[in-house]
Amino acid sequence: PHSVGRRWTKEFVDITQENADKGKGLIAMAAREHFGLDETMAFGDGGNDIPIIRQAGIGVAMGNTTDNVKAVADYVTTAVDDEGVKNALIHFGVIKGWKTETSSLNEDFLVSYHFFGIFSVSLQK
Repeated sequence: PHSVGRRWTKEFVDITQENADKGKGLIAMAAREHFGLDETMAFGDGGNDIPIIRQAGIGVAMGNTTDNVKAVADYVTTAVDDEGVKNALIHFGVIKGWKTETSSLNEDFLVSYHFFGIFSVSLQK
């Protein structure tokens, strides 16, 4: 009774608690881990990613997404299948390149990428 369905493509719909979205999840994670939203970067390729793209310090739309997602992003990268995440990270200076799983990282950052859109960049000082 307290859920909502949000269609973000013809084929997909998210069914969540009525007050839940990815943007609110980012806010909660930042508060729990004690960092500001201005220190975050979010990537998205579907309408369900709009809230997190808006909330993140840097919101990145994938090149293969729709115009409404691109419109809310700070930056539009290449398509998911064209190494869009990597290309955006290089663009913003987070990584220098992508040679292996361990990458050639900017010396100040530790970067980890996981499936399902979970991406973290931790400043190592």
